[in-house]
Amino acid sequence: MREITIGEKTIRVRATPLALLYYRQEFKSDLVSSLLNFIVNLMGVASALAGKDADKITAEDIASLNTSKIDISKISAINIDMVAALQIVWAMAKADAYGHGQFSAFEGWLSEMESFDMNDTGFLPAVLEEAASGFFPRGKGLQQPGKRRGSRKN
Repeated sequence: MREITIGEKTIRVRATPLALLYYRQEFKSDLVSSLLNFIVNLMGVASALAGKDADKITAEDIASLNTSKIDISKISAINIDMVAALQIVWAMAKADAYGHGQFSAFEGWLSEMESFDMNDTGFLPAVLEEAASGFFPRGKGLQQPGKRRGSRKN
């Protein structure tokens, strides 16, 4: 869990399986796929992943991405889909709020925001760091194809 700021509002977000479900229910698509597409577009990818072509990026590349080393000022604003970022934030915020009463649908939640500072260089890294720590935990690593945790050997 972490807190991010949008305008004057502080929002608690948590990247959990519940966020995946809420995202699918609200937007009819997969949060992780949207997140990976967002990252690919955001980075222009070559500079963030040391020259790797966008179509050759793997989930392992994303999991190992150190967002604290990305210079947000060098990322083209043309590649940033802020609605996609806000949708991801909404799903993670709703997951964090589970069990604490009603949570607005995306449009209603957005209407509660009075402002959004597109120059806030801390917003995107905080969103990406929470998503990476919850959906791609660095300590556990990603499994290679054909290898599964917990499988029995006969």
